Amino acid sequence: MVVNLAPYAAGGGSAEIKTILGGFIIKGFLGLKTLVVKAVCLPLMVASGLAVGKEGPMVHVAVCVGNCVGRGFGWFRGSEARKREVMSAAAGAGIAVAFGAPIGGVLFSLEELSTFFPIKTMVRSFFCALVSGVTLSIIDPYRGKRVLYQVSYSRDWHLFEIVFFLILGIFGGITGALAIRFNILVQQFRRRTAWLKDHPVREVAGLSLVTAGVCYLNVYTRADASELLENLFKECRESDFHGVCGGVVDDGVTFCRVTAASRGWVVASLLVAVVLRWALTVVTFGVKVPAGIL
Repeated sequence: MVVNLAPYAAGGGSAEIKTILGGFIIKGFLGLKTLVVKAVCLPLMVASGLAVGKEGPMVHVAVCVGNCVGRGFGWFRGSEARKREVMSAAAGAGIAVAFGAPIGGVLFSLEELSTFFPIKTMVRSFFCALVSGVTLSIIDPYRGKRVLYQVSYSRDWHLFEIVFFLILGIFGGITGALAIRFNILVQQFRRRTAWLKDHPVREVAGLSLVTAGVCYLNVYTRADASELLENLFKECRESDFHGVCGGVVDDGVTFCRVTAASRGWVVASLLVAVVLRWALTVVTFGVKVPAGIL
């Protein structure tokens, strides 16, 4: 569908939206066809298990909705400035729905996407994000939870843990920079390879098979990404949380029964999962699917 009906539906879309908000015009990028194809294909992409995210494309979907709805009003069609005000507000609403964070959505639109963001646009964006958050609560897709995964803690953190937080932050920055560098090399390879340019559907099918086969061998990459994130952030209790804190049991793995023998297995499995997901994300980001890096 992406290749034959709406090529602009491929990718996350945030970079192009930033370009449009900066004053450029990309015809068809925010059209109805792009909206329909991206809205239909995005759940299919998530179900495929590819190492890409759906939160970034939610921004593109939201801006497409704002653009398509706004076309029905004369004040919208006749003013490029008002178009971009609506798009800025819609982008914030997209992040607000994806992460359950209305204020964060507005700040994302302000800091990352919009070139010109006056006070009146901020007020309207807050209102738009608020309405999107209320609508999300009414629809209740997460069955009583405000976001896809939420955590609670019964114990406070200790001062010495700041060192490990710093290490995690440094590690995240380094791996992110390396991911960008290697993804650029992958994109250059795609452009130079005629077969990949001529057969994007086969490329996606091959990546799906490789991802499914490789990830099934590791218990952490085998689990659903959202479920695994929720379990990784939970404190260890007596219930089974997929094995981060313990060893193998009859129904899978448990997070909270740690033994000396199982601790090494858990750490090794998590390290393998990090490398696998990082490599698959680097290779997958950029194929002809409606998905982003988030």
